Amino acid sequence: MRDTTTPASKIIEANVDGPIDQYLARLRQRVKQPCNLALLDYLSSFPERRLQEFPFSTFCTKQRLASMSKLRTHKPDFGRDVPIQTRAKKASRLFPGLLSVKEEKRQFIAFIAENRAHRQYLAITSGRPATPWFDCSAELLEFYRFFGCLAEGGPRGDEGFMPAKYVLDLGSFGDFGRIIMAKPPNHLRPHPVIFRARSGDCAFMAGGSFKWFGWWRGKIKDIANSFPEFLSEYVRYRSRKDALPFDAAGRKRSRQRYLEDISVCRVYAALEDKAMANRVAGRIDLPAPTPRDMRVRVWRFLAVPIP
Repeated sequence: MRDTTTPASKIIEANVDGPIDQYLARLRQRVKQPCNLALLDYLSSFPERRLQEFPFSTFCTKQRLASMSKLRTHKPDFGRDVPIQTRAKKASRLFPGLLSVKEEKRQFIAFIAENRAHRQYLAITSGRPATPWFDCSAELLEFYRFFGCLAEGGPRGDEGFMPAKYVLDLGSFGDFGRIIMAKPPNHLRPHPVIFRARSGDCAFMAGGSFKWFGWWRGKIKDIANSFPEFLSEYVRYRSRKDALPFDAAGRKRSRQRYLEDISVCRVYAALEDKAMANRVAGRIDLPAPTPRDMRVRVWRFLAVPIP
């Protein structure tokens, strides 16, 4: 198994606020658009920050989409008794892009709120101009330069704001099947997906306006008429710092679903903190184990009041 751990020296460096503050100060000097400055103000309001290195990759790529399309057209014929692992192995030989995942290690700044469950992750970039395949406003182009990998959970490349080179159209996400259960209509397929929620809901841009496409039933919901308005809505939504993910459901969700979403965020945050502590202590960096008091923690999370 390939080791994707973060060296202890890099984690210890994360406890020093100097490099992070210097990077954010340089970022503030280079960012010009008001909506992006408001986003930077929101990130700067977090009391705790640390540097982390993540193996950044994305599952939804054009190469894998083409391989899946070929697989549907030329589906290999297997017998009933062939195990699923053997089928996947043989299919991956026929279509190399189906299972291979290219990972690139990237440094992120983790912004942690006081409740430790609400987090944001910002990639450290060089600030070189991005060249998306679709038309962008000046605000969105600047966003891709400095904030393109902004995420709410541990960044993997398939959730949160998509980097410019990974942006796909809504039809491509629909062709991945279980990535989106609903099939987008033909007139919406060419529109780029700017943001993908943890639930699978996709925020796409159509003619400068932004809309939600529900991952389950394909319900269309208006969000904003421009990117500055969309980003302002995102910052307003997340400024409560209650760890509620940004998605099509918004804050009008049932109490059970609200508590479930909050609980998931808090559990993952606790596991990440424990894994980080193990790395700093020099322990073997295995996948984060389930704490003995996990059930107690979950029940505590379910007791949080609705704001």
